[in-house]
Amino acid sequence: MPLGEWIINKAFTDYFILKEKYGDNIYISINISTRQLLSTNFVNKIDAIVKKHNIPRNAFLLEITENLLFDLEGDNLEILKEIKNIGIELVIDDFGTGYSSLSYLKNFPVSRVKIDRSFIQDITNDSKSFRLAEAIVYLAQKMDLKTIVEGVETEEQYQIIKGTDADHIQGFYFSKPKSIGELLQ
Repeated sequence: MPLGEWIINKAFTDYFILKEKYGDNIYISINISTRQLLSTNFVNKIDAIVKKHNIPRNAFLLEITENLLFDLEGDNLEILKEIKNIGIELVIDDFGTGYSSLSYLKNFPVSRVKIDRSFIQDITNDSKSFRLAEAIVYLAQKMDLKTIVEGVETEEQYQIIKGTDADHIQGFYFSKPKSIGELLQ
């Protein structure tokens, strides 16, 4: 738990450094675990950290894996609603790899879907992979959810995914992960 809080604080500190260099069009996206999410006063802790750093709420995304959603039935769903109520967006990460219930898109207060890279790896050779990725983008957008396609590694994959109208595309095609120092060079 202390490591999770340290990561969030560090990300917020780095946000302002990057914002100064690159402008307002950046956001922080942090993966959280079931343990963090279900910890005592998680929402209050997140709210306090956001206030402490004066981060714009729309610049902060919390990513939860699709498998984590399976654990969040009943009362635990209220935690996600509280997070949304304080203005922080929730993203389903690795969508399509877990229990893949479309009811997640309907019943959980998420604003974005991150399509897993396993759908992207074979899109240049397998039309079914492309059609699945395209269908997920289409369905998510029809439900007023933004889409993030991860795992784009080649120009050919990029050109194919670009044609799906996905809101965001990420992957090694653009850059491998970089440290804050490398981003500032």
